[in-house]
Amino acid sequence: MSSRFPALLLALILICAYAATPFASFQFDDFNVIVHNPHVHSLQAWWASLPGLRMLLKLSYALDWLTGTQAFSFHLTNLLLHIANTLLLFFWLQEFLQRAKPEQAADNNTIAFLATLFWCLHPAQTEAVTYIAGRSVSLMAFFCLAALLVQAKRPRYWQAWMAVFTLLALLTRETAWVLPFTLLFCEHFCAQRHQQSWQQNLKNTAPAFAVLLPGMAYFLLEPNYRQMLAFSFTLRDMPSQLLTQLAGWQYLLGPGIFSLTPNIDPDIALQSTLTPALLFMALLLAGMTLSGFFLLQRGHLAGLALLWLLLQLAPTNSIFPRVDVANDRHLYLALIGPALLAAQLLTRWQRPGLILAWLLAGLLFVSTLIRNADYQSELALWGRTVQQSPDKARPWNNLGQAALEAGNLELAQHAFSRAVELAPDDSRARLNLYFLKEVPPRP
Repeated sequence: MSSRFPALLLALILICAYAATPFASFQFDDFNVIVHNPHVHSLQAWWASLPGLRMLLKLSYALDWLTGTQAFSFHLTNLLLHIANTLLLFFWLQEFLQRAKPEQAADNNTIAFLATLFWCLHPAQTEAVTYIAGRSVSLMAFFCLAALLVQAKRPRYWQAWMAVFTLLALLTRETAWVLPFTLLFCEHFCAQRHQQSWQQNLKNTAPAFAVLLPGMAYFLLEPNYRQMLAFSFTLRDMPSQLLTQLAGWQYLLGPGIFSLTPNIDPDIALQSTLTPALLFMALLLAGMTLSGFFLLQRGHLAGLALLWLLLQLAPTNSIFPRVDVANDRHLYLALIGPALLAAQLLTRWQRPGLILAWLLAGLLFVSTLIRNADYQSELALWGRTVQQSPDKARPWNNLGQAALEAGNLELAQHAFSRAVELAPDDSRARLNLYFLKEVPPRP
């Protein structure tokens, strides 16, 4: 199978699945990070805000704002990014698998295509594509996949390019610190057939680590990042954070991966005691990590896939407390691991496996179409979210605000009242309910 036709087919399928994306509205954090953020309303304002958080991400927002097309330009950029990432992933997997397993060339092409197809169509990806504020993940992924591709292809000055893409990924989103480790694992997987040592693999990926060190120093010294970290540790104490994060892993490795109905605001309760379910999750994570290293050392693709999944989720699901315990957009790169596992398994089943693969792709395609419909308006998104998280106050409050904007005062009052009932101490919901009484009915 040549590269050109599968790449065009992937792009066409993706355009069909996300055809409604450019016409979606601004949602939730889009207003804070874009609409009401003067730092991204011109290139001069962006430049004046430097240094700061996520420089390249904000630059991309500023460039979109200059078009004057409101949400359309932002959504179109997000969609083009996802298409670019899909093609990068496909080309990288082809090169990577051929370099690691040249003896199974035919299967490598099929695995690369199916893994990319499953990855790009998974409905959880809509949070990084159709939700504009999810761009931090997809733009970072673009530079990460570019670094992996130059590592696999080995063009002239490939190590320098690898370092450049690592720097660009870090300037987009700080969680890109896992990229050098990802490069190291991939280098080791490919080098095993040549019996290359970990030391040599580390030497080959050293430029990426060399960029990481000053990057981490910048994150620790830059005032905005220090303020963000300081706020983070006020959210909950460390024992509670570790236990709560186990619940976050439970969500991501369960509904996050296997559900066809993503949730922008999952209801994950704060944890203060070690329950049997959390203990099982801790043991499962330990088992997955050990199994991943064991299989990686023996040259099994499943080992790399497991470690990939855990590594990509580590930055946002670890010791640093976050307001949101887990979000579907953090699965964006991580889903490459499960997609690889599924593609390898189905390829081994030959014809029956390929039939199942296309059925699975069709299911993911339809799920993504349905999910994109939710993003067409704030009312639709939060109406779906309160069905998924009926006992969480924030979705109800957001639904109330969306209903108020739409002029549906009856629904707004019901939603705000439900939010106050679920969280009596939530001042935002109480104020919204109070001021709703001052809104005159429409004639």
